[in-house]
Amino acid sequence: MESRHAYTDEPFEPPHGTVETGIARIWQSTLNVGPVGRSDNFIELGGSSIRAAQCCQRLMAELGASATVEKLMRSDDLAAFARALYE
Repeated sequence: MESRHAYTDEPFEPPHGTVETGIARIWQSTLNVGPVGRSDNFIELGGSSIRAAQCCQRLMAELGASATVEKLMRSDDLAAFARALYE
């Protein structure tokens, strides 16, 4: 049976690779939510500009990724944000 997403009725697609997995872990912790998948949107999960700043600081500290609040808030989902980190 296919795994369903906890927040929608869509199929759940787990993060791919180290960067997406790291982002998902940080979002889960910062937003206090359950599993975060590739198609999750930061704002829809309850994110705000303050939480975005916290996530960006953690991404730099834990993954060495140079993230900005603007990139995070403009990204459609976790997968798009992960790609934007390296543009």
